[in-house]
Amino acid sequence: MQALERLNSKLEEENKQLIFQLQALLQQNQELLSQTLESSEHFREEENQYRDQLANLRRAKEKLEEKIMDQYKNFDRSGGKK
Repeated sequence: MQALERLNSKLEEENKQLIFQLQALLQQNQELLSQTLESSEHFREEENQYRDQLANLRRAKEKLEEKIMDQYKNFDRSGGKK
């Protein structure tokens, strides 16, 4: 009978340890999930900023191209073909 009690006690102690480990793993999982969500959100914010910068650069390029074309037109009109 004592052997069964010792075995039962040992199993209960192992069960407590496993529950403790499980709780620790669940906490780590929650922290990793939070970090992943923050990283994902940060990535999306940076991606949007880069897209905005790219759009701004494209608009600036188009304006410069228009200015260059206007300069060529004005040069041709003002007698650049002498």
